Amino acid sequence: MSIQITESKFKALNAAMFEAADIDLIEKQLAARKDDNRKFLLDFMTGLAVTADLINKILPGVSTQNRTIPQLDEAATLSYALHPDNFAHAAPLLSVRSDCVAVVIAAAMQDERLRSIFELNKSGAQAAARNGSHVGLPVIGIDEQTIVAVKVKDLKTGDALRAMFEVVDDPVIIVTPVAESETPADTSAELDF
Repeated sequence: MSIQITESKFKALNAAMFEAADIDLIEKQLAARKDDNRKFLLDFMTGLAVTADLINKILPGVSTQNRTIPQLDEAATLSYALHPDNFAHAAPLLSVRSDCVAVVIAAAMQDERLRSIFELNKSGAQAAARNGSHVGLPVIGIDEQTIVAVKVKDLKTGDALRAMFEVVDDPVIIVTPVAESETPADTSAELDF
């Protein structure tokens, strides 16, 4: 199957493909620059001979923050959270495996007192509406939206892109000049009042 496009459309498409690749590269470069910038600022600020209470007052808009990231033995921590002595207050330590959420909800639905703990999972409800898995789901409307996804590693540009199309010359548009009015300006119609 051969798709025909004009030379000007091909040039615009080729430019858009290069632009998509450039945007991806720029985003990666900006992320690296941001990391380098933050590292420099941190090294600069922590290298100053300033007391801890003054370090965040040196550069307006720039401050240091201390983050504590505990390293956990995940299996031992899970055992701790599931132990009967700890389970009642272990909610912040636990999450439900994604393949088991339905089991937990089904168990909770057996107890009328637990129904009030639920809130709507909007993305899950939208997915159910899209695939029609729940008859009677109260959908008030459908918004259609087409988006473009770009996989930079698969982009083709230049001759490789040209090979995918039958590129034809742009149509020639002939413009014929409009004849000037034969009425002289000094003989224009006059209005009687």
